[in-house]
Amino acid sequence: MLHASCLLWENRALLLMAPHNTGKSTTALCLLQKGCRLLTDSMVFVSAREGIPLLMGFPVGRIKLRADMMAEFESLLECAAEEQVRDEVKYALDLSQVDEGLVERKAIRPDRIDLCVMERSGTLGEALSPLGARQVQANSLFYDSERVWQRNLAQLGPVLASARCHRLSIGLTGGPSESAVNGLWELLTEGE
Repeated sequence: MLHASCLLWENRALLLMAPHNTGKSTTALCLLQKGCRLLTDSMVFVSAREGIPLLMGFPVGRIKLRADMMAEFESLLECAAEEQVRDEVKYALDLSQVDEGLVERKAIRPDRIDLCVMERSGTLGEALSPLGARQVQANSLFYDSERVWQRNLAQLGPVLASARCHRLSIGLTGGPSESAVNGLWELLTEGE
């Protein structure tokens, strides 16, 4: 299980992994505007049979935005509902109410997976760079017990073995810039 947004383009998957309030939901919505579909904005369940990853999402098609980011998506305001999340109010959207075509409801076996760990850089600049699989593991697993951790690693292994791994460092506040979103879009669609 990964705390991640999962976006799809054709039969390719982009997993955005980040701590809460880093900007993954805003990034996901920007990529949806470019033509992606959303599997989930919260939890990706990874299963592997015969080394082939299967990705499932929960909740499907639901996305939450911080209040300060809603101005970026004014057309969605009428569909958004306030929701208390930890110590703040977020705005929850069921994207199937906006456009069913934005949502992927089935589990998928993608042809290609890109994993992107997002982080706040502490500076004004942004950078998209390659990342090692071990660094992705360090950012993806909640340590419950040795047995659970080993089982999670076993499931994540086939994904990491076949995925291209990246790091997106974004600025101090707000969401990613247009150039950062374009960089992710190019990763997802390259080779077409």
